[in-house]
Amino acid sequence: MRCRYCGTDRNLLTEPYQDEDGFVSDEPIELCHDCVEISEERRKARAEWNYYHPGEPCPEVELPQPAPRRWTDKERE
Repeated sequence: MRCRYCGTDRNLLTEPYQDEDGFVSDEPIELCHDCVEISEERRKARAEWNYYHPGEPCPEVELPQPAPRRWTDKERE
């Protein structure tokens, strides 16, 4: 299994994980620890933007960088 963002096969998250909707999963997820942290930081920044700018899309420059890379199935092979 590889991280679905960066493609690494090391340091994958295997402990229970709670997503942004509150769903708790005890299954291994396809994210490494670093990408989970970046993903969570970006989610919080987007929520803050939405609070202060309702109805406006959050520009990428307002989010923590770099954005996790989403690999296509072809690139993972």
